[in-house]
Amino acid sequence: MLMSIRFVDFGYKISHSIISLAIVMLSLLIAPYVQLIKWSAMGVLIHFILLSSILLATASDPKMGNASLYGFSYLFIVYSLPKDLLNKDFFTQTGSLLFLFFCWFSVILYRKHREKNRGKSLFRKNFLKDIYSQQKIWMLSYAFGISLLIVAGEYVPFQRLMWAGFAFSSIVSSYGLMSIGFKERAVDRIISSLIGCALFIGISQFIPFAWVGILGGLALGICSTYRYKTIFNCFG
Repeated sequence: MLMSIRFVDFGYKISHSIISLAIVMLSLLIAPYVQLIKWSAMGVLIHFILLSSILLATASDPKMGNASLYGFSYLFIVYSLPKDLLNKDFFTQTGSLLFLFFCWFSVILYRKHREKNRGKSLFRKNFLKDIYSQQKIWMLSYAFGISLLIVAGEYVPFQRLMWAGFAFSSIVSSYGLMSIGFKERAVDRIISSLIGCALFIGISQFIPFAWVGILGGLALGICSTYRYKTIFNCFG
């Protein structure tokens, strides 16, 4: 987020961009605690509201990649914090830390982007203009898909469900970002996943298992296309 905020704004005037940042931080603070809710439908609804709020606040220009960045951040936080860690003290500590980050990032936003988008309002853009646009429908569909996947994952005995979330996010979150279409990305995901699994099995026979993830991360860093990134995602 730090590197992104330095170079990419949220597409609104500075006061509303800081409000958008507050929405992101508050949503990320609340997100892990949704898993404590017993009713699945309510869990899906709250995840949907939180993630939709993040996307509406940050992804006014999908080509800048904020949807992918914050969608991945949401998934990572939700899947990284087990239920037994979530208590009042942890909430207070996390809230304090996120507040410090909010203050820090707000200063960066102001210094780097205060002259941009002076006439663009967060609220007018999202609630008074183009409410039924294709972009809004994409955002809400993305948020609902991720929300459903997170809650459904509680009933699936799959150890690395977070990576399924990443796979879904990487396909859907690229609206307006690349010329490659959704269907082509889905086909690439399937083919590249099969290749990646085969490579993972083969390479893990010759190098220590702990090194496989590191190798995959290094390979991801030099890949420039979705197809090859998908292959090395399998190493995670």
